[in-house]
Amino acid sequence: LEFRRVLFRSDEGFVSVLCVALKSLIQNSSPENTYDIVILTTDISEPSQIMLQRICKRQNFSIRFLDISDTFDIYGNNVFYVKDHYKIYTYFRFFITDFFEKFEKVIYIDVDEILLDDIAKLYNIDFEENYLLATDDLYMNILIEKGIGDTYDYLKKNLSMDNPYNYFQAGVLGFDINKCKEYNAAEKLLGKLQEVKKPRIVDQDIMNCVFQNKVKFIDNAWDVDLNILQLIKRSDAQNVSPETMKPFYASLRNAKILHYAGGVKPWNCLFMPKAHVFWKYAIQTPVFGKLVNNLISKLFRKYTLLFKLCRSEEH
Repeated sequence: LEFRRVLFRSDEGFVSVLCVALKSLIQNSSPENTYDIVILTTDISEPSQIMLQRICKRQNFSIRFLDISDTFDIYGNNVFYVKDHYKIYTYFRFFITDFFEKFEKVIYIDVDEILLDDIAKLYNIDFEENYLLATDDLYMNILIEKGIGDTYDYLKKNLSMDNPYNYFQAGVLGFDINKCKEYNAAEKLLGKLQEVKKPRIVDQDIMNCVFQNKVKFIDNAWDVDLNILQLIKRSDAQNVSPETMKPFYASLRNAKILHYAGGVKPWNCLFMPKAHVFWKYAIQTPVFGKLVNNLISKLFRKYTLLFKLCRSEEH
């Protein structure tokens, strides 16, 4: 019996979002396949674990929780560079080959994604001679084309990328465990992190550096970065070439996984692109009421502040 092994990383604060992602995965699965869901975590509570287990209570599904705290305790906080909203646990992808060394391959998915097709189809893609499955990072391609910041020079010089246009998105990844182990991937990733010191997109940058020329690029429909729709509204990202945008719009039309990347999320903003898809699955989960209450609370605080500012202007 072959399990399609799918990994998520979440903490207690993102359990509701994880719940919706799992619902979408289950809804689009096939009864002919078996799925093993593994949640990498440090603090998901027992009640939350029970709720997630109930969601996955199907004959062809299993779910388990793997505490990864000890791995980071061994290295200490100083080894892993973080900034902004990132936490050190984002680097867990460095150690996937250690966590799952007994398995042939695994698929990793960020929690802020909604699945619209059977993940078994991605699992069954042949790696050929490559170590990873991933999609082109079309967002990064736009930054390069429009000369935003020093993106090209950073990828070329700091990350030593032969071709910066081959930068991949790490929101959905397939790992060939055996090839990654033979490559000593975890050791190389940690070494490159010490060399680069302050990667801008933390572990994703380092993975792009270490795994360059070892990635099988798959259809962008498997990781549709909706943040691109926010990017092209910016004044410095206008008039992106049709050649750059064509693969994005093609993937959006035929989306298999929607990725709510960036700062705007559908559980905080009802009017972002494809927010209705998230809520379509959210309403079918036990966390729907909680998500709605959180959204209303945030809107109330936002408009209360706006009202106070308007009143202060009057005086």
